[in-house]
Parts: sequence; C-alpha cells; structure tokens
Amino acid sequence: MKKIALVLAAAALVFAACSNGADSAGFVSGGSGGTQSGGGVTVDDDGIVTINSKNLKYIGEGTETVDAVEYKVKKYADLLLDDNPYFYTYYKFYYLDGKLRRVYTFDHGEGSDMDYKYDEFVEHSCNIVSSNFQCHIYTYYENGKIESATHYSEISPNMPAGTLSKDCRYYYTNGYLKCNFYRSNTGEITYFRFYYSSGYLKYYYCDGNFYTYADNTTKDGYDDEHATLIQTLTPAQAEAKLAELMNE
Repeated sequence: MKKIALVLAAAALVFAACSNGADSAGFVSGGSGGTQSGGGVTVDDDGIVTINSKNLKYIGEGTETVDAVEYKVKKYADLLLDDNPYFYTYYKFYYLDGKLRRVYTFDHGEGSDMDYKYDEFVEHSCNIVSSNFQCHIYTYYENGKIESATHYSEISPNMPAGTLSKDCRYYYTNGYLKCNFYRSNTGEITYFRFYYSSGYLKYYYCDGNFYTYADNTTKDGYDDEHATLIQTLTPAQAEAKLAELMNE
C-alpha cells in the first residue's frame, strides 16, 4: 500500500493514495477504466490525484466535520490569472488518521462574478450559466481506493434540495464501479446503473425502462436482448428503486 504523499512540483500538486485497481474517478456515462478528469483534478488508475496548477496558493488548514467524522483539512487555490484573486479553482483535502479520504474542488473560473477572492471563498452559484460542472467531490476508502465521485453543475445555499444537476459514481472496495446515476437540474433521475463486483451490469434504468441482467452477461446498458427482466417505472418508482438499491 502506497503512503499518501504530497508533492509540489513546478506545475503540479500530486496526492498519491493506494493502488486503485481497475477504475478511476472519471465522469463518463458508462464503462470504466482509463484516466479521467473533472474540475481541474485528474484521478488515474493508481488513485493518484493530480492538480495541474500554474499558480498554486496555500490558504491554510483546520478541521471540518462531515457526516459526524472530523477531518484535518488543507486548503489551496489555483489562480487562473496571475494578478487576479477572483478567478481560481479552490481545493480542500480531507485527512483522517494521516490518510487522504476526501477531495473537494470548486471552479470559480473566468466568467464568474468578482465576488469572493480565493482566500475568502464561500460556496455559491455565482450566476454561472453553463452546462459545465462546478463542484466536484471525491471520497476514498481507508485502503486508499476510490469510494465515490460526485459533481454538481451549480451550488447555492438558496436553492431547494433536488434542483442541482448531479452526477454520482460509487465504487466497490476492489476498485470496480458499483453504480452511477445522474439527476437533472429539475431533480429527476435521468438514468442509473448498478454493477456486479465482477464489473458486469446488474441493473439499468433509462427513460422509464428498468432492466435486470445476470452476472457475466453484459456491460452495455442498451443490451435489451440479454436482459432477464424489463419493467416500466414511473419517475416516483424509479426514485424509490434507486433508494432501495443504494441501501442494499
């Protein structure tokens, strides 16, 4: 198991976790593998988080409690323009017992309001009108393998729950993808997929249709031929089914 390391190179901040197995924290609508990126963070197949930063600023450190767990948190910002403190990517790295367990990033790039400087950061929507995701959260198991990856298209404390576009991915401890789902900015579940620990597809929901597959059958959610069961679900039923499967 690799020790978590922090390396400040000429243009990169690297956090090395344990070997990450078969998958990475990418945001693709299906499948797995390969190096993926989002929000200025790249997570490769070995669980190494790299920030390509040309102007990294250390903000400070402290503690933060998430889901009743207190973490040590280190904060950084990557300034996108050398002399402008308003356009940046903001990072928080969460440690528990010396291990990296959570990474938070927020894009406050060009086009954002010149409201909060990087060292005064507050999570907010900033009047950004874009299909790009603005906030990204990665979590890790204690063994260093990726546990989840979530990103949001807009963040605002004044918006009601369930109105943010949200893309989530969860992983088995062996590094294989367990499930992923997408929630639109209207709060509706657009699709979800659940996988066996073998990497093969188990359940797939899209456009009102819910498919069930046997293990070692398919990795393609559009494979109607190999489905052992096809059901029609209303949006409310799809929401209930997702909650049920997430709790299994």
